[in-house]
Amino acid sequence: MKRRMVAILMAFAMAGSIPAMAADVSSESEQTQSQKNYITSGSIYEAVKEVNENFEIYFDNDGYLTIEQNPDTIPENGAWKFIEDTIMVLQRSAISGKRKIKFIAGHDLKTQDVYEIFGIDDYSGPDNFGVIHASLTTNQALSSSYETAFQEYYGAHAVENKNNYYLHLLDPENNPAPDYYNNSYYWIVSCFGEKATGTLKPDESTIDVQIPDYEDSDVGGAASTLMAFNAMSRYGKIKAVTPEILPNDKVNISFTAEGDLSKVVFSVSSHWNGSSMYADSMSGSPNAMTGIKSAIDVIRKQGG
Repeated sequence: MKRRMVAILMAFAMAGSIPAMAADVSSESEQTQSQKNYITSGSIYEAVKEVNENFEIYFDNDGYLTIEQNPDTIPENGAWKFIEDTIMVLQRSAISGKRKIKFIAGHDLKTQDVYEIFGIDDYSGPDNFGVIHASLTTNQALSSSYETAFQEYYGAHAVENKNNYYLHLLDPENNPAPDYYNNSYYWIVSCFGEKATGTLKPDESTIDVQIPDYEDSDVGGAASTLMAFNAMSRYGKIKAVTPEILPNDKVNISFTAEGDLSKVVFSVSSHWNGSSMYADSMSGSPNAMTGIKSAIDVIRKQGG
């Protein structure tokens, strides 16, 4: 109960809503508008709208770059899609330098039963930030969905989980490790997009990733190869610094053809060698092989 009350108070503070709660409807509306400096053009606007055209973008009085979606435009069971979209926004170079970012699934506390806040105070790049989730959603099933999706994708970035993990290291007998402290699903979505699916096999220490709808051609072969090696490089960099949030030592990545999940355009299997990810084997479609070889040549020249 204490954690719930803290979350509610934090949510009101982050939403800038505490003063408005004592006001009448008209003054609340005026205050809410005054707190929002909407962005309607420019690089940030274009980058965010490319991810989700229903996102509204503004700066609030506390300097947060706020990305909000009206729940009326979020489909049923849309918590997962909303969280995935927030991940994709965090990958956009247009928001670099914006240390304070807030995502809100909600619009009007008085008339809607969904209000979820995800606040970042220390964004230093797509792999370096902490995030806090606070829920004012009155529908318990929806609130639970947002919390589960948040933990699944942002578990390793959740401030509470980080704090609990360090307490666990200091006193493991009295402080169990957090249930969610894994960066794998965040890494999958952030590297390969929302179409990618991932399967984690903790007992085999393996992640299998499949990305559909790639062109079975030299273009598709080159694009998929570069994406796979960039993702493996990123995985290795994260694991070198914080191995506890990426416990899996083997990663298999497979790009399949448009309209045919049985046809592989490019695939690679890799493992953690103690300092980086090492490619064990690769294969590809004959139609894509020239593009694959060209991409590998570029990667080797770059020292990858």
